[in-house]
Amino acid sequence: MIQLKTIVPASPEAVYEYVTAYAITGRTGRRTLEEKYGRLVGRDGDTYSFQDTASKDKPNAPKDDSPEGVIWRCTFDPPNRRIMEALDPKWADRTDWFEPWDEGTLWTIVWVGKSRGFRTLAQWLLFQVKGKRQATAGVVRPVVAHFEEVNARQT
Repeated sequence: MIQLKTIVPASPEAVYEYVTAYAITGRTGRRTLEEKYGRLVGRDGDTYSFQDTASKDKPNAPKDDSPEGVIWRCTFDPPNRRIMEALDPKWADRTDWFEPWDEGTLWTIVWVGKSRGFRTLAQWLLFQVKGKRQATAGVVRPVVAHFEEVNARQT
């Protein structure tokens, strides 16, 4: 398990909607979700399945034999959490937690790998050396910067 925490200067509801592209009301358009996650292939209540062909082209993507791309099962629980389960065993599952914190939101991202043994240790070490910096720069920092900019415009 790998964890990354940050404080975002906005309400949990605002951060949730911005990060997940899923409206707190649950009334989110299909196009909006497909732009974020890939082609919608199934739905059961607040759980959606998406086929993400774009993830195959990412620099650190595991190589697999599937030309169709990874299928993600996303469960939305606004404004508290989003669970993304990869149906491909080469990908880690991810859960995002959004909790009120002072005058903002504590956003916790947890990745749970599916490998075992030495490979798990190697993945953890690689994340500590390289992945944490990439996740902070590519995932966390843009969200924080967005809300800092929104807050600056409001003052």
